[in-house]
Amino acid sequence: MLNESCIKSVMQYLDKNLVPKRNGKMFGINARRIAGDLSESFSAIDVFQAVSCLVQSGMLTRANPEHPHVAPAVFKINGITPAGYQFLSLLEDDTLWGKLKKTLPLEKILNLLSSGINAAQLLQNFLG
Repeated sequence: MLNESCIKSVMQYLDKNLVPKRNGKMFGINARRIAGDLSESFSAIDVFQAVSCLVQSGMLTRANPEHPHVAPAVFKINGITPAGYQFLSLLEDDTLWGKLKKTLPLEKILNLLSSGINAAQLLQNFLG
């Protein structure tokens, strides 16, 4: 089962720690480094599951996506997608995020965001 708090922490961690190279692309961050840096709060397995879920749902990009059978522990995250930034905007307000989580399962929220619905539309459609 996915640890929703870990998913939130991984997204916030990457938002703070992904930095651009001179060419504008991001320096990648290995999933093991993320797990190590978040180890006081989450197990490595929780972090790897969160990273895998976020990549599969289109919130994050990783290096070498053409290799689908790579274990999440060795994923190198190199970006947050536009849908991922919409997700981050939902995570910023704990009250709204809590209400939305009670209304929709996390997987549904991620699917809607990856389909092109933005955070404002999601909140309006499901929280009125």
